[in-house]
Amino acid sequence: MSKNVKNVQIFSSRLREVRVKQGMTQAELGEKLGFSGNTAVYRFEAGVSSPSIEMLTKVAEVLAVDLHWLITGGASPVENQLLGKFHDALDRFAPYVGDAITRLFEEKAELTAKRKALSVRRLEDKEEQAIRLKLLDKDIAKVQEWINQTVKDLDYIQNPFGDGSSAQATIVELEGLPTRPANRAKKPQKQGHTMQHAPHTNVHRSQKVEK
Repeated sequence: MSKNVKNVQIFSSRLREVRVKQGMTQAELGEKLGFSGNTAVYRFEAGVSSPSIEMLTKVAEVLAVDLHWLITGGASPVENQLLGKFHDALDRFAPYVGDAITRLFEEKAELTAKRKALSVRRLEDKEEQAIRLKLLDKDIAKVQEWINQTVKDLDYIQNPFGDGSSAQATIVELEGLPTRPANRAKKPQKQGHTMQHAPHTNVHRSQKVEK
C-alpha cells in the first residue's frame, strides 16, 4: 500500500463510483488525466496501484469532487462546517413545519365535520347535495395530500439521511389522535390555504374534538 493513500479501497471505490456516474469510460478518464488507454485507471480502480498526491489532486479536479472525500470517503472540514450550519437551519425551521401540520389537521377536521353534517341533512335537491359532498371529498383528499407531504418534509428535516419510513408511521399515529376543527373568522375566507405559521409550536397531540 502506498504511503500516499491510506485507504486504497476507499479511493478505488470512490473513483469508480464517480466515473460511472459521470458516464466516462476508464479510457476517457485516463485521457483526461494524461494517460494513454484505460490501463492506469483500471489499476487505480482495482487497487493494484495508487496515484501520487499530484495525481490524486488532478483526479479530484477532473471529476470535480472533494479531494478529502475521494481519499477518505468522508466530508472535508469545510463541508462538515457547512453541513452543521445547514442542520442548524433545518432545526430552526422544524417548528414552522410542525405548526403547518397542526393547521392542516384542523382544516381536515373542519371539512370532515361539514361533510358529516351535510350527509345527514335531507335536502330537496338530492343532486345538489351529491355535488356538494363530492366537492368536500375532493377538498378533504387535497388536504390529506398536503398532510402527507408536509409530514414527509418534517421527517426529512429531522432525519435527512433516513429512508422516509418513519414519516408514514407518523401520519398513521396522527390520524388516530383527536383534532380540534380550525377556528374561523366571521368573514368568509377565499378559497385557498394561505397559512402563517407560528414558530413556537410543534404538532399538538392533546387536542379534543369539538362536538
